[in-house]
Amino acid sequence: MDLRRVYSGDGPVAYWRPVDGARHAMLPTERPHPGQQRKSLCGEDITITKASPEDWLAPTCAACWDAARTRGDEAAQRNAPAVRPRTK
Repeated sequence: MDLRRVYSGDGPVAYWRPVDGARHAMLPTERPHPGQQRKSLCGEDITITKASPEDWLAPTCAACWDAARTRGDEAAQRNAPAVRPRTK
């Protein structure tokens, strides 16, 4: 896995938390804490809870995954080294 898709030089592209039977992603503007109300990348309003080890085995929300992957790809693109044209 290319870590540039998960972590950019600016920080993580999303925070993940299991909520209501699925792992949802949130914008990385602040670290999620139990009791917070947040909007997930799929658009759901969620309340962060204290996750048990079993909670992390919940399936990943497909819409959150797609949005997080897009954010990671965009971050990797921004941080990619510039390609210089070849000279003879």
